[in-house]
Amino acid sequence: MQRFASGKLCLDEESLSGESTTASSPCTTPSCEMPIEFVPIVGKAGWALLKEILSSCPEDPDTHLSSPAYYMHTCRKGLWLCKLAGSEGPFAFAGRHPNVEDAWLVFPQPCHVDVNFISRVCALLPKCSGGVRVARIKEGSLPLFEGKSQFQWVEELVLDWRFDCMVLSTQMILEASGSAFSSFRKEKHYIAMEHVESKIVQSEADAAQVKKLFDDWADSVSDQKLFSKDNLIEPNMSGLLMALDPEENVTGVLISYHNEPIGFCAFEVLPGCKTSAGVSMAVNRAIRGASAFCYWEICRHCLQMGFEEFNINGAETESLNAFRRKLKGGLSRSYKIHSFDWVAEGLDHPVSIKAFSKN
Repeated sequence: MQRFASGKLCLDEESLSGESTTASSPCTTPSCEMPIEFVPIVGKAGWALLKEILSSCPEDPDTHLSSPAYYMHTCRKGLWLCKLAGSEGPFAFAGRHPNVEDAWLVFPQPCHVDVNFISRVCALLPKCSGGVRVARIKEGSLPLFEGKSQFQWVEELVLDWRFDCMVLSTQMILEASGSAFSSFRKEKHYIAMEHVESKIVQSEADAAQVKKLFDDWADSVSDQKLFSKDNLIEPNMSGLLMALDPEENVTGVLISYHNEPIGFCAFEVLPGCKTSAGVSMAVNRAIRGASAFCYWEICRHCLQMGFEEFNINGAETESLNAFRRKLKGGLSRSYKIHSFDWVAEGLDHPVSIKAFSKN
């Protein structure tokens, strides 16, 4: 018999910051009734536990698997730690899918993919209509899934690793020299430096400018995305709320041009790491050259803070991936990651994961 913890455990924007956003979804029965093997990652205590667990592991080549802010951001609708063997042995994270109704994501332990353990975690999760997806599996770990009929490889369409993850050299982006950067330099120079203001977001006035940017950005890309305007704004709000919390290692940089906000980026600052992990980014594409300039400016900030690399993660749209190809002259490295759908015993095929948008 499956045992459940008491209460309905749900992480939303309110538990992160004391504020709520319009796009956060309430938990629904039965998915909120978690088995006792799952420990909720909620609020300040959750952040502390997450940092402790991840700091006990070697840094993963996929930087985001070692990033507390990435888990809190991606699983902002609910995040749990699962350690079946008690304090020792492997672990995994399970979270509510940010873009799919009533669906789960399962993340492997950094630097350690135990397929049998992951299968047990998937089997313990409460049943849901949207299915269970195993997330961020690196190319080198694919052979571990061969012959495992309970896992089916799927093309990722709605999360930020549909296209290759890119890790930028902050120094190379800042210099932007050579023929590989010709297109990037041309676009960047549409922005005149004397009219730029760049600052770390700290005040309510700064936050109001960032929110205006989110609204403008969502209007500019809504025809290219699968999601509604509210669903486009919501993940960026998550990044902003993290950046406004002085207790978290997340920095938010607002870039304005002619006193109008054109870009915002939230990135994690982890002590002792050479790579900063990007959390969220929004750019007003109506301003010519804004995208190129904002990447350049964020890399400048990261370099000044001592980071050799800036991991901008993957992309979920062809248009974003096409622009990021202009940054390849500044690549430190890139890598491909994959998704698998878990098939419950007795089913011939996994429950389909489909994106949704709120009207």
